[in-house]
Amino acid sequence: MVELPEGVRRRDTGTERFWFNHATEAARVGGLDLPPLSVTRIARDG
Repeated sequence: MVELPEGVRRRDTGTERFWFNHATEAARVGGLDLPPLSVTRIARDG
């Protein structure tokens, strides 16, 4: 289990990781800056 800031969710697929920030303020997770009200997609190894 991973503890995430309020409003932040993560979804993994086989090749990608999606970060959803539902909050109206930016969030920082594991060195990644998530803009407010955003979706960030990152390629994964695997």
